[in-house]
Amino acid sequence: MVLLERLSSNNFENFKNLNLERFSKENYDKNFFEYYENEKFFLKIFLKKFVKLFIYRKEVIGYIWYEIPVEMPMRVWSLYIKPEYIDLLSPEILKSFNNTILSYETCNDEDTNRMLINLGFKKVKPSLLMNIELSNYTKAVQVALLKNSLEHNSNVINSLNNLYNGNIRNINITTEKVLLDRDEELRCKIQNSVFSATTRIPLEVEDIQNDIEQDYYMEDLSLFIKLNNIAIGYGQIIFNRDMYTVVNFGILKEFRGYGFGKILLNELINAAKKMQINELFIRVEENNYSALKLYNWIGFKSKSIINKWER
Repeated sequence: MVLLERLSSNNFENFKNLNLERFSKENYDKNFFEYYENEKFFLKIFLKKFVKLFIYRKEVIGYIWYEIPVEMPMRVWSLYIKPEYIDLLSPEILKSFNNTILSYETCNDEDTNRMLINLGFKKVKPSLLMNIELSNYTKAVQVALLKNSLEHNSNVINSLNNLYNGNIRNINITTEKVLLDRDEELRCKIQNSVFSATTRIPLEVEDIQNDIEQDYYMEDLSLFIKLNNIAIGYGQIIFNRDMYTVVNFGILKEFRGYGFGKILLNELINAAKKMQINELFIRVEENNYSALKLYNWIGFKSKSIINKWER
């Protein structure tokens, strides 16, 4: 029977070896030791509390690392079982988590899928992970021409005037960094408007402030796109899971279909290149055809399928 055991000094090296085994192959997990090695002593002790090891006949055969349990669902950052032991797994092993919901995002592969099914997880939603090598980016000239053509677009001018009771005759398209301690409310408003038709829970300003405080946040890569100083979209690049990833990207529905998404994504790419970033990633639902069309046009290529699982 497979059991769970707390991480301790006695089994820490076993965990370290399993972590190396996990990250010897491509995956979507977070690496525990990238966080652990940089923390102070008391925080190292705290982090270890959220790792459990899978034990079979006194042998360490796997591990689960999960976040501090303050939110629902509780995210699993890394989960690995040696492939030869996967058929021994059952939902009963994780019974200590029965009073919460575990959420885990991982690459789509046969061993991982079988492991999660045996542990009682159910697949919730797949998405596509795409990437682009920025040295191969070729759309800057086309985006510049598009931007010039939109400055006198009568439909855009009419939409802007109708929405904001203006008397605008020409469009000035700019992108601007989100300014800390000033633009949080505006960003919150834009993101809630962009994603209002999805299943996202509406954000509050505190959520934006919390995002800014995270290690993954990059101040210079958090941008609004504005028409005559009126924000109509937002996007950012974060550094998470060893990847620079475009997130929270979108344009207000009244201004979709004109090419403003291309302009904003182009500016994010330019900003990333200035910071010597060589590769960008983005995730998109497989049935979000308009987003896929944009990302494919920019030059993103499909890399892998990321499945979301819950238990």
